[in-house]
Amino acid sequence: RRRRRRRRRPPPPPPLFPPPPPPPPIDIGNNITVVTYHVVQVPVPDDTTINTTVAAINITLSFPTLGWCGIAWGDARKVNVSTITMTNSDYAIAELPGSSSSFVVRDYTYGRSGRKPVLDTDVDGVDDIIAYHVEQHDGRTLWSFVKPLNTSDAANDVDNVLLGGAPTPLIAAHARNDDEKQLAYHGSGLHVRFELPLVDGAPPAPPGPTP
Repeated sequence: RRRRRRRRRPPPPPPLFPPPPPPPPIDIGNNITVVTYHVVQVPVPDDTTINTTVAAINITLSFPTLGWCGIAWGDARKVNVSTITMTNSDYAIAELPGSSSSFVVRDYTYGRSGRKPVLDTDVDGVDDIIAYHVEQHDGRTLWSFVKPLNTSDAANDVDNVLLGGAPTPLIAAHARNDDEKQLAYHGSGLHVRFELPLVDGAPPAPPGPTP
């Protein structure tokens, strides 16, 4: 008896409108790289209704350190890439807390009365980081996080609003050495200003002057 050969199914046709390739990583200065970022729709945290979503930023960055690193963003209605400072900014910080065995990404707000940044949860706010990932290799830290553009903390001035479609001024900074695992003063030359237009797929603007 001859065995009947099965006919192979033809491959599916390519999509009529294939998605564009992701933009290449962009060095924003000081060997700090925005690997990719998108504005995405995510389910509202702690919401029980169906199909309720909120716009959020999903960003991946690479820093030339094995110590802590983070970004800060200002209110685009009040500051720009040339005038943003650490004061009155919000932060996402990747660090190794003393009680943790692995890096975490936490939600910080600007320090009151000139103090260093403090956790949102320490000033009656909420940690609005929905998801994060951190990995380290070859002397660099690659990390990503997802956070809503507008959070409940904005109502009590704990969070700045990230304006969708507007160029948002940011500062990226990192530790002075690989052994500095927790947030501390970064010192001179270890930070850079830049802008992100928060539109899906748009490339970052050129870096601004570093004070």
